[in-house]
Amino acid sequence: MDLRVYVCMYVRKQVESVQALADAFVKTIAALAKEGKLSLLIQGMLKHPGHEHVQEAACEALAGLADSDVNNRVKVAAEGGIAALLGAMQRHPSAKVQVAACRALWYLARNDASEVRIAAEGGVGAVVIALQRHPADAKVQEAACNALRNLTFNDANRVKVAAEGGVGAIVTAMQNHPTHAKVQAAACNTLKNLAVNADNKVSRCRGRRRRHRYSTAAAPC
Repeated sequence: MDLRVYVCMYVRKQVESVQALADAFVKTIAALAKEGKLSLLIQGMLKHPGHEHVQEAACEALAGLADSDVNNRVKVAAEGGIAALLGAMQRHPSAKVQVAACRALWYLARNDASEVRIAAEGGVGAVVIALQRHPADAKVQEAACNALRNLTFNDANRVKVAAEGGVGAIVTAMQNHPTHAKVQAAACNTLKNLAVNADNKVSRCRGRRRRHRYSTAAAPC
């Protein structure tokens, strides 16, 4: 057998073996999520930081857990889930990982303490980067805008979103997806929250020589 053929066959078997392990781990993630074993789920993310498929599945699992149970939002943050989500976003810029992670942050931020913690750990910047990296992907835009919506019930976070370039990214999302109702709704509600901050009002009204009266922030979604 030609050496090159042998090497190719060997490499293929190794890749298939790694993929089989990854698939098995993804199934394990689903089982852990179903059983509510958050610590093991998050530990799995930390042990396999470079495997995109694993990170995507884990982010989706955390999103489902945070969406379905108020107590899970507290537990995910306490177990280091926020850092694990942000690490996944940083290492894997693909749209699939960004959507799953943004959804998890969106649901986690329904909790006031988690809202503050996400911002403190760099979540605002990560979500804005997701918006900027995938301007044509409606799923990313919707999930990221909704994450920012739930992160902007805190005045300090409103300032952070504006400072990180979030206002421009949100407006771009609206321009790129004019017929996508969910993107438009998420973006408009986030801008409504941002407008509660006086400095952001000035930023949005700059050059118009007048101020508008804005209503209170939109309810969490």
